[in-house]
Amino acid sequence: MEALTPSSQAPGGLSFCGKALDYGAPLHDVAHGFVNVAEFKAVHGAAPTHGENVSRFHQNVQGGPAMR
Repeated sequence: MEALTPSSQAPGGLSFCGKALDYGAPLHDVAHGFVNVAEFKAVHGAAPTHGENVSRFHQNVQGGPAMR
């Protein structure tokens, strides 16, 4: 579950995102912040397409390709 695992570079990063949502931050804003950190860009590229992100997230969470 690479996409959902906090890294040593940002301890509490996933926790921070969850708390932000708990305190009413819009999901769009939290997601935007998540995909715009340097670590995400280093792993997934600076400008992946929506489809590339969905495919990678599905692979990381479900362990296989998205069904089409």
